[in-house]
Amino acid sequence: MWRKLGKPYKFIAAFLGIAGLLLIFWKIIALLYLHLLVAIAKPIWSVFNSPVQLEIRDNILRFIYLQISPEPMSFSVNKSDEIYLNLILVVSLYSALWIIVKKKILYPFLVSLGILFVVHELILYLYSYTGIWEFADSLDYNSQKELLNNILNLFPKVKANLFNQLIFHWNAWGWDVVPLILWLGGAYKLILPEITKKKR
Repeated sequence: MWRKLGKPYKFIAAFLGIAGLLLIFWKIIALLYLHLLVAIAKPIWSVFNSPVQLEIRDNILRFIYLQISPEPMSFSVNKSDEIYLNLILVVSLYSALWIIVKKKILYPFLVSLGILFVVHELILYLYSYTGIWEFADSLDYNSQKELLNNILNLFPKVKANLFNQLIFHWNAWGWDVVPLILWLGGAYKLILPEITKKKR
C-alpha cells in the first residue's frame, strides 16, 4: 500500500503520523524544551540587567518582577507550551520530507530549529513586558498609582505597546507562517527537483 502511494500522499501521511506521535509525547517534550529555553534565557537576561527573572516552579513557567514593589512579584504563565507548540510543525515537516526524498537535510533542519529557538526566546521576552502591563491595567486606581512609576521606568509604555503588536501578529499569522518559511527556505532545493521532475 505504502509503495503504491504517490510522493505527495506519502509526505502527507508521514507528516500526520510524526506530528501525531509528537503530540502524544508533547507534555514531556514541552517541559524539557521549556527548561532549555529558561536555562539559555537566564544568563542573557541577567547580562542585560533585566528586571524580570524566569523560574520554573511545579513545572509552570513564572515571571518574577524584582523592582516594581518592595517584595518580588511573581506571575505564572498558563499554557506556556502554546508559545512553542509550532516546534512540532518544523520537526514533522523536515522528518516527513526526509522519509520521502532520502537526502541529507540535517543542516537546514538544525538551522531552522536554531532560528525558531531564538524566536521563542524573543516571544518570552515580549510576554515579560506585556504581562506586567496587563496586570497593571487590571488594578484599581489607587493600587495602580502606587506601582505605575516603577512600571513606567522599567517597562516603558511605548515599548510595551509595540511588543503587544508584535505578539498580536505572532498569534494571528506568525505562529504557523514562520515555521513554514523556515522549512521552505531550508528544503526548497530538495522540493523543487521533486516538483519539476518529469515522469518517465
